[in-house]
Amino acid sequence: MSLMGLFTGSRVAYLLNGLGGTTPLELGVMNNALLDVLKSEADIVPERVLVGNFMTALEMIGMYFIMGYLFDFYHYGCSVYIQ
Repeated sequence: MSLMGLFTGSRVAYLLNGLGGTTPLELGVMNNALLDVLKSEADIVPERVLVGNFMTALEMIGMYFIMGYLFDFYHYGCSVYIQ
């Protein structure tokens, strides 16, 4: 285990959400910092990254970060297909 309980090479995705008053430039700077930390501390490169103002709070300044594991359901024996 390493950074935040993640294993080296874990498949992850994250959302970096601005609260309305945070500029896209600031979100971009924070995203680059997060990518650098994940790569250097845990050797993890996220497979999906969402950055933007998705849920805002009346021009509130700030941001939040949510990260989760990605699972390959087929690899774990799930054979259900939805068409």
